[in-house]
Amino acid sequence: GNPLLDGLGFEMLDGRVKLNEFCEVPGCHDVYVIGDASVSLNEKGNPYPPTAQIAIQQGQYCAYNIAMKIYGQPTKPFQYIHRGTVISLGKGNATGIVYDHHISGHFAAWMKWMIEMRYYFMLGGLPLVRKQWKI
Repeated sequence: GNPLLDGLGFEMLDGRVKLNEFCEVPGCHDVYVIGDASVSLNEKGNPYPPTAQIAIQQGQYCAYNIAMKIYGQPTKPFQYIHRGTVISLGKGNATGIVYDHHISGHFAAWMKWMIEMRYYFMLGGLPLVRKQWKI
């Protein structure tokens, strides 16, 4: 989280704003905090890890909920879907778990590259993918 958040009067946990099940600040209806500045808790009360994966899901979820509120439709609680983790071990080598399947080697490195290209596409479309891929 950012130290600027401390002065806002929100309930904090490890320097991040603690959220309700709708990614809203408790007591502040329609105030959303997402990404590294926030902490969402699972059904057991444990915080989800502050990763890009959860930040992207929170962003998509909040956009959906805002649209539902604009159209007067009911909103649904945020539900994090952990898709896995892949880490690079050097050029052409990686390891990880994707949807409960252990992967390693060149295939894992390719998966990591695909995950990164997907994120670039989500952020900036084909122009950003092309820039990152050096096409």
